[in-house]
Amino acid sequence: MKSIKVVTLSVLFVVSFITVGYLVARGHKHQGNQGFTLYMTQTSYPPTREPILTANKVRYQKGDGSWKLETTYSNGRKDDGFGQPARGVFHVDEKNRRLDYLSESGVYAPTEEQLRNNPGFVGEEVILGYKTFHIHTVSEINSDDYVDSYVCLALQGYPIKSVSGSKNGFKTVFETTKVILGEPSFQVPAYPVDMGRYNQIHGTTASSPQ
Repeated sequence: MKSIKVVTLSVLFVVSFITVGYLVARGHKHQGNQGFTLYMTQTSYPPTREPILTANKVRYQKGDGSWKLETTYSNGRKDDGFGQPARGVFHVDEKNRRLDYLSESGVYAPTEEQLRNNPGFVGEEVILGYKTFHIHTVSEINSDDYVDSYVCLALQGYPIKSVSGSKNGFKTVFETTKVILGEPSFQVPAYPVDMGRYNQIHGTTASSPQ
């Protein structure tokens, strides 16, 4: 139970990085990029049980780097989050009608050269007709945890697939099943921003972003 809990926390850590732009490289700004919508599944693979489809996700990504992520879990619970360049990444708390600030939101994407020079570069792989760059990363928190990201430059450097796992065999797979190109339309709620979660994690007393 303890090992599964550790992996779960590690997966959440990985997910947060993927959400804000995992494997982002400072230096190449989003300019005139293609907007898109991704339909994704989240599947858990326990080492001694059958795979479990834990969630379905839809990510709406605009050309300017702003995005919204809608998640529907297997129990019917729904969760929304979004990111806006220069403003931040937020979780939408509908119950309390507020926006929980999670982190800064980057407006950068890697280049092909940067990906190929990454120490974790494994090779290229075509997924759903898109060329991706397979990057293997070992967690700095726990060396038994790893992430395999399949970064797609045609989709603003977003991983079209990601596999996170640990030494005990437990893994979680985020996999895109459908890609729709074109500028998506979405709205984010005009709720007040709450810094409580961010300050608790980082031990700070930062004020809310404007």
